[in-house]
Amino acid sequence: MTSYHAPQSPEPPWKKGLRDIGCLGTFYGGALLLASAPVWLPVAGAVFALLFSISVLIFMATTFLVYPSICVVAYLRTLIGMMGEGGTSNPAPVAAPGRGSDSEEPAYLHYLFKQVFIDVRYMAREGLFQPWQVIDSHIHRVREYSARIRFSFFRVAHRYFAWLVTAGMQMGTYLGFAVVVVLFVIQLLALVVLAASCFIGIGVLRGADTLLLRIKQIKIKCPSCHLRVPYPSYECPAPGCGRLHKDVRPGRYGMFKRVCACGTAMPTLLLTGSGKLKAHCPYCKGSLARNVGEMREIVIPVLGGVAAGKTRLMTALVMALCESGRLHGVSAAIADEESQAIYARFRDALVAGTATAKTGAAALPRPYSLHVRPARSSPRLLHLFDAPGEFVRDSESLRKLQYMREARTFLFTLDPLRIDAIWDALTPAQQARLVPLRSDDDPYFAFGQVVQNIEGHGVPIRRARLAVALTKDDLVRSSPAASGLGEDSAAIEAWLQDEAGLGGLVRLMRRSFGQVHFFRTSAWLDGGVLAGSIIDLAAWILAQEGIRVEPAVRSA
Repeated sequence: MTSYHAPQSPEPPWKKGLRDIGCLGTFYGGALLLASAPVWLPVAGAVFALLFSISVLIFMATTFLVYPSICVVAYLRTLIGMMGEGGTSNPAPVAAPGRGSDSEEPAYLHYLFKQVFIDVRYMAREGLFQPWQVIDSHIHRVREYSARIRFSFFRVAHRYFAWLVTAGMQMGTYLGFAVVVVLFVIQLLALVVLAASCFIGIGVLRGADTLLLRIKQIKIKCPSCHLRVPYPSYECPAPGCGRLHKDVRPGRYGMFKRVCACGTAMPTLLLTGSGKLKAHCPYCKGSLARNVGEMREIVIPVLGGVAAGKTRLMTALVMALCESGRLHGVSAAIADEESQAIYARFRDALVAGTATAKTGAAALPRPYSLHVRPARSSPRLLHLFDAPGEFVRDSESLRKLQYMREARTFLFTLDPLRIDAIWDALTPAQQARLVPLRSDDDPYFAFGQVVQNIEGHGVPIRRARLAVALTKDDLVRSSPAASGLGEDSAAIEAWLQDEAGLGGLVRLMRRSFGQVHFFRTSAWLDGGVLAGSIIDLAAWILAQEGIRVEPAVRSA
């Protein structure tokens, strides 16, 4: 069987001509290229060397300069953003302040005690891995751009350079990550050094503050619970806040300042002004005097039987110190609101010439607290404690008066109406009129109770001083039995021993105390003027506590 082949059409002459021309062009072009090799080979070599140098330069710059710098900048931006700066929307969380419970203060902890751990965790989680997030986004952009290239030559060239840049990125990111890790470690070491310095600084500042109190011989006493206060609690000064900070001294809530939960900064040292804040007792939460802790405190217990004239005498003493203007070289002002309220009530009675209310015995007495500012020495905080006469009858009650531990000068009031020589010399009508004003307690018994309990409080009584005030002199001055009663201490003492028949009491006073001084006092105003004996008594008390006073010429 014969196979059949379709006849093939002859090739067009023009196509054969083109092929021939192409072959000839290729032949002669190759020959020309070989013939001109000495010319173009150096040029091609130079271009290749230039491209290779540019490639190496790009790789080196990307690896050792650009991307390490990008990594460090990304880390630093994260660090700045952690602090809420730089417009970041992802700052590190802020530690919540304390709730003010027994174990917490209502304040933000010092940075190195809590917030630093939050920041370190944040930087370890966000900052250390920030370079990898940056490199991923950059590599993705390079690959996207490479995919858009359509022309073959440019595509090959771009892919070459893209591969080169990507390799440089990755190598540079590894190097940048190592630099970031070194920076992170340096930060940790710096924080450790800073924490150690902070702890040492806190100890030094607390020690300096305590030493300053000891050098100034400042011992803080609570006027409400009568306990010694190692350091006051302070109230936040912000209006409407009132949070009570139990211990503002340098510690985990701050070195030089602490920040209250309301955002108000508070000083932590007496040196930086903590004494200007409103102070409270850390035990009973009672308020303390203004500027407490900045000056030495003087405690003067005023003791005596029921209705012996203690309250009226104390009010007169406060008036002598604050209002009379007759104590040269010293000024005084009431130191707290409670004292001001007590003084205002009793002062009105003193000015009006009416009897003062009896001191209540239901609670511990609160003193008059005064700022006494001598012209030539440091200021003092003076506490005048009025012990209820009922306490004298009960040793258990007297033992509650813890403030007596701090006293070195005592004021004992002796009611002359309890002296038999004076009382017996009065007419029955006078006795009937004065019975409501007469003390209920025998002077021997009252003083014996006082001495026993002062010694029970551990006071070195032989080194203590006693002022004995014969009160109510305005009531007995005209009595014939008081005609031999002089004005100075020696004359009063002699009268008590000889004419009043209280020689045993005077000797007991002399045996008990290292120094005893007698005063004849009247707490009634004469034409609105205090008796000179009150001025003398106030001057003597201040002088015994190291405050020099020059009394003005006393009035009769």
